[in-house]
Amino acid sequence: MKNLYVVGNSHAHFFTFTHPGHFGWSPKFFISKEHDLKIQSCSIGPTTAYKFGIKHLPLLLTMLELNNVKHNDCLLIPVGEVDCRLHLPRQAHLQDKKIEVIVDNCLNRFFNVLMALKNLGYKPIAWGGHPSSDSTGDDRTYPRYADTQYRNYISQLWADGLKTRALNNNIYYASIFNELITQDLTPKPGIFQDGCHLSYSNSILHTALDAINDQIS
Repeated sequence: MKNLYVVGNSHAHFFTFTHPGHFGWSPKFFISKEHDLKIQSCSIGPTTAYKFGIKHLPLLLTMLELNNVKHNDCLLIPVGEVDCRLHLPRQAHLQDKKIEVIVDNCLNRFFNVLMALKNLGYKPIAWGGHPSSDSTGDDRTYPRYADTQYRNYISQLWADGLKTRALNNNIYYASIFNELITQDLTPKPGIFQDGCHLSYSNSILHTALDAINDQIS
């Protein structure tokens, strides 16, 4: 059975059905006999893809060491959702730059993290993320910028750009973005448990593990 460690912000706990507010390692492994995977998740707190390398990578490496994660284990870092939901569209507006340029810059910074992990001997998996919710109005818990379709256009740019970089650098890539989005760039109904976290659904997780297993098998 292969070990899969999912480390990042609260989205990491989707993979083990652990409450998104839980800090640190999930209390239990999630075992998928069908996928031959033993999964543990870890939230290191609020993290963005843009600042991951300079702000969060040292803590991630410490958490891996404390949990005795081996260098040849698979490691997935599901970050980027809040970047696409809030920070990237806002920065495009504030800097008066095309969103494609803003996304590309953020992707370059985050992909350096995956390359660093690869060079340390881990097997990183580039995760394509999921759509932004169609929540509207003022939400102080899960703030957002711009409309749903624009945010999900950004999420699509993120997923596609990450895939290209992964394929060009022999890094695993997995995504369920296309399975969760409609043609008009709105999320499919019922996929969220709140303003940003995916519903803890067996069917969604099964789709995610299918995508991951296709890469690492």
